[in-house]
Amino acid sequence: MPWTENGFEVFAGLTALGSQRTQPLTAEGLAVFDAPSPWPQAPKLLLVADLDSDGEFETDFSPYLLRAEVDEGRARALDAFRTRSALFTLDNEDSRFAPRNTGSPYSPNIKHGRKVRHGVQMQMRTVRNLSENPSAEFDIEGNVATGGATIVRDPEGFIDDFDSDTSGLYTEVGGPSRWTFNPSESRLETTASGVASQLFRDSLSLTDVVMEVECDTSGFALDMVLRYVDTLNFYRLELYDVDSGNPTRPSLVLTRMLAGAATQIGGFTIPAWAVGMRHRIRYSLVGSTHKIYWDDELVLTATDATVAGPGQVGFGVTAVGGGQINWVEVTDPAAAMARARHGTASLKVTPAAADDSGVVHTKRDGTRFAVAPGVSYAAQVSVVATGEVPLSLDIAWYDSASALISTDTISFVPGTGADWTEISLIATAPNNAAFAQLAVLVDADVYLGGHDFWCDGWALYDSPYVEPYCDGDQAGSTWLPFGTGPIAPHTGSQSYRVQNPTMIKFTGAMREFGFLRGPSPKEFNMTCTGSMEKFVNSPLIAGAYIGTSSIPLKPKHVLDRLMDLLEQGEVITDTGARVWGGGWTGVSASVSQASGVIYAHGDEFYNFMDVWLWNPNDAGSGAQLDVTSLAAAGKRFRFAVFLGVRQIGGFTPPFDYDVKVQLRDSNGVVASTIVTLPSEANYGGGPFVYAEIEGTFSDGAANRYVEILADGAAWSDGNNNAFKFLCYHLAPWSSHNQRSVRGTLWESANVVYLSGYNRSGQLMLEELLKSTGAWAFEDGDGNFIAEDFTTRWPNKRAFTRLSDVLDGLGYSTDGYNESATGFYNLIRVGSHGDLDIQPRGSRLVWSAEGAIVIAPNARRVLRVPFYADGEGVFIPNLIGISYIRTAGSLVADSLMGSVNTPYVLAYGDTCEIVFVAGASGATITNLALTSGSLGADSVGSLREATETVYLEYDARASADEEPRVLPLAMPAQGYKTEMMDLLAHWVGTKYAKGPAELDVTISGNTLTKMLETIFREPGDTVWLKHMTGQGAFFLDSLFFIEGVKFSFSPGGVPTVVWHVEEA
Repeated sequence: MPWTENGFEVFAGLTALGSQRTQPLTAEGLAVFDAPSPWPQAPKLLLVADLDSDGEFETDFSPYLLRAEVDEGRARALDAFRTRSALFTLDNEDSRFAPRNTGSPYSPNIKHGRKVRHGVQMQMRTVRNLSENPSAEFDIEGNVATGGATIVRDPEGFIDDFDSDTSGLYTEVGGPSRWTFNPSESRLETTASGVASQLFRDSLSLTDVVMEVECDTSGFALDMVLRYVDTLNFYRLELYDVDSGNPTRPSLVLTRMLAGAATQIGGFTIPAWAVGMRHRIRYSLVGSTHKIYWDDELVLTATDATVAGPGQVGFGVTAVGGGQINWVEVTDPAAAMARARHGTASLKVTPAAADDSGVVHTKRDGTRFAVAPGVSYAAQVSVVATGEVPLSLDIAWYDSASALISTDTISFVPGTGADWTEISLIATAPNNAAFAQLAVLVDADVYLGGHDFWCDGWALYDSPYVEPYCDGDQAGSTWLPFGTGPIAPHTGSQSYRVQNPTMIKFTGAMREFGFLRGPSPKEFNMTCTGSMEKFVNSPLIAGAYIGTSSIPLKPKHVLDRLMDLLEQGEVITDTGARVWGGGWTGVSASVSQASGVIYAHGDEFYNFMDVWLWNPNDAGSGAQLDVTSLAAAGKRFRFAVFLGVRQIGGFTPPFDYDVKVQLRDSNGVVASTIVTLPSEANYGGGPFVYAEIEGTFSDGAANRYVEILADGAAWSDGNNNAFKFLCYHLAPWSSHNQRSVRGTLWESANVVYLSGYNRSGQLMLEELLKSTGAWAFEDGDGNFIAEDFTTRWPNKRAFTRLSDVLDGLGYSTDGYNESATGFYNLIRVGSHGDLDIQPRGSRLVWSAEGAIVIAPNARRVLRVPFYADGEGVFIPNLIGISYIRTAGSLVADSLMGSVNTPYVLAYGDTCEIVFVAGASGATITNLALTSGSLGADSVGSLREATETVYLEYDARASADEEPRVLPLAMPAQGYKTEMMDLLAHWVGTKYAKGPAELDVTISGNTLTKMLETIFREPGDTVWLKHMTGQGAFFLDSLFFIEGVKFSFSPGGVPTVVWHVEEA
């Protein structure tokens, strides 16, 4: 049913005489009921523009917006995303949007390139769900059986991502304690050595079980333990990464413990498992069959039923082991088909044949919900049963001494099959109420039993309104902070939806204009595109970025650096290898330019700024750069920098010390941030941490500074300390390229080699993304979102449930498709191979023939590519320059901090030689470049860039299966790296099966569906069910949204088409 712009309901077929509260019929024969509908109301469209290009959206086009359509997506996860685009139709009755109308209030500023922002605002109330476990997606904590009932999660098991402290749900066997729950890092950790120990999930005993973990460090060794009957009888899968110290490792070892005797019943040697690289290991034990999967590939099968079970499920660690678990899911594969209203799991209740038998719902720790006396609350839950069961939804009120005051109740009979019944109850807390609890109980004097029922979507809202279901994963909602830790995204936290939530659907620039004639002569069409397209024509000179196995280079750091360099209008862009020290001064410290002279590197390497803090040094010592002449007062700027620990004789490395990066002017500190230095260092190289701040310098301030200062008491350690910084960058905020990353590889993978000389910024980004197994798209705010393929692993949870019956949101689809180009069973991942480090010693790498003449006062730049014998590319380390000046003079280069010329700007396999001549010009002969100067341990390295090195993964079910080859490129990787193997496994296991693709349409004809329609974006997860009716697809599985097309007009019903691909 449509709505008017003000939220009025429109009824078809209602005559003008049918009610005194009507308006005349519309041309379509509709009458408008002139009283606002209570809820839902029509969403409000927003469209604002930045016509003066000052970075602020101050011009409001919303009153004139007639239609909006936003589109972004791709066909499948192997493709690149299309640039986000939008088509806006505006009312142009008075020609105010005609670009050539000089009388327009927007003349002459409506033109190509002007920025616009489009959003949609929901008209609704604030709501907070006090239930900390609304759904059973992770576990059923906070639910207690009563009256003889039994409860289980359906399917039995649990999920733990360790985002909150769940230590109370586990019991350790052995010890002293080896296990640490670390919510700040979202992982379960073990100490490196001690007494062998095991950790089991409470109240879970299974015979058949599937356990899957994500693990990036296992050491020697971390165990997955199944059917743990007692300390002498169980099965374990031992995990060994590359740090295990055994030549046969890394590996997986399957062991049976029977009467205390260990017997190996299977094993598999993993090709590679570097510490920090996250993998998925799944152990399936059904009957006597043991199956082990490595990144979804079946690698080990064994048969043994000696330990019959049932038994506990958990983890183990050896006396000398150590490691960490990042995620775990345990499921009973023999459970009946799970039922769910939201997501994929729910609470199953088997009541006794008695009145008041059922389940009580509280907070996760078992305590009741805190309530305020005299305040009205709304309770809500969805219920389905196997047969007719008389039930009631109860709110029980308690005083501060936990004495029962009274109970409010509503009786109902739930639906069956997939016909979920959503029950609500609004009640006011008594005057002396302090706590409340919910319950779903049998409501009959005589009940014979024999039926089960399921509960999902618990809610206790702190408002007297029945609201659409709200948990922190629902569209438009968030999880509230829990305790003093991080945001608890799934457990131990309440959910919150703000009043009138707004979703920004598009931020980009005007491109093409058009005016319609004929049926709608007064409409103005404006086509806009997102910001990513600007990178195509933005050339970069960047690199060399080099990482090794001992000093890996994080892809996140390279992305940050490239995005910094792609900002327009920067006032400082130091380039690491070309660092200039002009202007930097010490603050109770010494600041100087330095070079790393061994083959150890991280970001743009070799040269950096040294900061030496002499004892007694303390907080406030460091480096300062005066930017008064570069940064205008009253303007907003952004500063970014990489920092690391300096290891040098006579200085104590400040590992894990804090550093403050700040903008300051003569009126005080404008903005500051504190970062922690790395816990390790390498001479001249990484690791590094990245810091960025933004702030507005005060109007009228006489001086403006950038400062990098020691912070905290740790610096007063009685020693000399040193740190370093490089790749610093200062630019106006209006040109900032905002970005974020998603996935597990940005901090753990390695970029072996990436550089570019006057290359398109988009090509540089694409090379980095491909080499990280990643892709990028824009969000509605215009932010650059980079995801690696771990965001598409099939163990993700569904945020939205679509169903062709009543256990989810309704949708429509035209068909199911398995693309002929979507079947691949032989994956070839190519790169240019490793860097071949050359022997130490000096080497002539380039020389010029004849004389080079520089005109008077001219700046001349020579571009020099390096080539090795054959077809390889030579990447020198430190470069020395030699020459003879036969006439004239050379002067300092004011563009680079007044450094003397000539000097060399090194970009990996390319460099620039810069000359600036004096008033009489200059003539140069015998110009040559050498590598390995200044005592460098190596001259440089070679890379065979003309041949592609392939890592091949065979996903065929048998050797007779016809090969369907998919070539993929990871150009910045080395020779058959673990990253290449991980990508190949993911692609092979996903596309060998031919994942389904569908276009599903959701019409926002209810408030719940409007939230899902407006707020979902690419990458969100969907559980899609299509099991009934003629021509059913028989889909009941997880999908990822890969494309979104959103359409809406004021007063209409918002619709969205999601292009989804099976996980």
